[in-house]
Amino acid sequence: MAAAPPAAGSQLITPPEIPPDPIAFLGVKVVHIVAGLMGGMVRAITRPDISWGRRVGTGIVGALVAGYGTPIAAPMIWHWLPDHVTARLTYGEVEGLAGFVLGLTGLSLADGAVRMAREWRDNPTFPPRFPPPKG
Repeated sequence: MAAAPPAAGSQLITPPEIPPDPIAFLGVKVVHIVAGLMGGMVRAITRPDISWGRRVGTGIVGALVAGYGTPIAAPMIWHWLPDHVTARLTYGEVEGLAGFVLGLTGLSLADGAVRMAREWRDNPTFPPRFPPPKG
């Protein structure tokens, strides 16, 4: 039987042979950052038309989105997966998948959030009506 995701507010007991996460004070895990960076790099490699600066930025944004988004996305993905799939996976594998996918789509998510904020700034209506992207 697969391990369930940790309950909200619970403390995980780390075995003594695993060193503490060096960037835990930032509220992120190194493994989430690495998964997001790899996803961002895959996106950058598949876009040969963009500059090297934009490629590096894609990796950095992917790492940031994955670092802070994986703790939100991984429990949702775990919950949505059918039992026959979660029986074969560990929660850490689902976290890695979530981090990679968030890194892969991170720049698009950031672009969309900025566009939505600008639309709201220019026309603050409720409920917000965001037009499709131009171009």
